[in-house]
Amino acid sequence: MEVVSIKQVSFIGAGNVAYNLAPALFKAGIRIQHIISRNQPKAQRLATMLNADASTDISVIDKSADAVFLTLPDDVILDVAERLASNNNFSGLVIHTSGSTALDDLLQTGLNAGVFYPLQSFTRDATLNFKEIPVCIEGGNEHITHALEGLARLISDDVRQITSAQRAIIHLGAVFASNFTNHLYARAFDILRQSGVEPSILLPLIKETAKRLNCKEPVQLQTGPAVRGDKRIMNKHLDMLTNDAGGTEIYRLFSELIQLLQKKEMKNE
Repeated sequence: MEVVSIKQVSFIGAGNVAYNLAPALFKAGIRIQHIISRNQPKAQRLATMLNADASTDISVIDKSADAVFLTLPDDVILDVAERLASNNNFSGLVIHTSGSTALDDLLQTGLNAGVFYPLQSFTRDATLNFKEIPVCIEGGNEHITHALEGLARLISDDVRQITSAQRAIIHLGAVFASNFTNHLYARAFDILRQSGVEPSILLPLIKETAKRLNCKEPVQLQTGPAVRGDKRIMNKHLDMLTNDAGGTEIYRLFSELIQLLQKKEMKNE
């Protein structure tokens, strides 16, 4: 099948990605036909928002669907794709939204396949402006790529053709930039709560730190005792973390890495 445009889609998976992507496409004029999930109530809640049908059975997806989005954990994407490949009632495009699963993993099933990867951390309770979210696309052929680009541009102002290898690197960077920093936020909040301080006092600092990245590279913006080489303050902080083995390990490691990177930057100047 030669993919020209995508106007009607179904979703397999009713998690955080589906709860954000499906409504964005729906608002852009794309018809959402089915929401498929092993959890019927979850599928029904999302389907109700989109005037779609909810089901636990992927065989309900038929030839009227231009595409099916697999908004699923990486370790089940290929299995579900193979089940779609054996469904003679479906002949459309299969699209996964994973940062780490290669396009070739889908192509080996014989399906028309593509990747539609929105680079954002999704939750169900956050209202996001999809226009600002980069969407990384990759198609099994030029027709699929063109169709994916047209679909992506309906909801995003930042659409990029990215290879599977590049996308894997982007996903790795995103883990550092989002997942790891969020863990540090959680630790910082816990440190303050244990001392009876309301953690929200850190929010202006967190927001300002992120905002500065619009102007300069992170390495140019580094502040704090480690980059200054202030051993007295660093030792004081370590004393305060005596009963927190994990916190102590993180503090020592990050301080060392900050100083190593600073030395590297000074040599390059």
